[in-house]
Amino acid sequence: MAEGKAESDKLIPVLSYVIWLVGLIVFLVEKEDKFKRYHALQATVLGIIGFILGITLIGPLLVWLYSLYLAYQVYTGADPRPLAKYIEKYV
Repeated sequence: MAEGKAESDKLIPVLSYVIWLVGLIVFLVEKEDKFKRYHALQATVLGIIGFILGITLIGPLLVWLYSLYLAYQVYTGADPRPLAKYIEKYV
């Protein structure tokens, strides 16, 4: 799905993974583009998980590194959806 996207269309999902608050804003504002909404919601969920795991110090780092990996996949044209069965109905 991401392979046909223009570079500018991939930038918002990539930023959503790097800074999960961007993902939350995009999810709340964007109503048309399901690709952006999906990755924004997935990035937000991962950010919240990292925040909750913040007690251990290593948890947020691992979640953030995984988010960077997902951002790289979106940027290179892949369409990673590890949380699809949980969040697809909200997009």
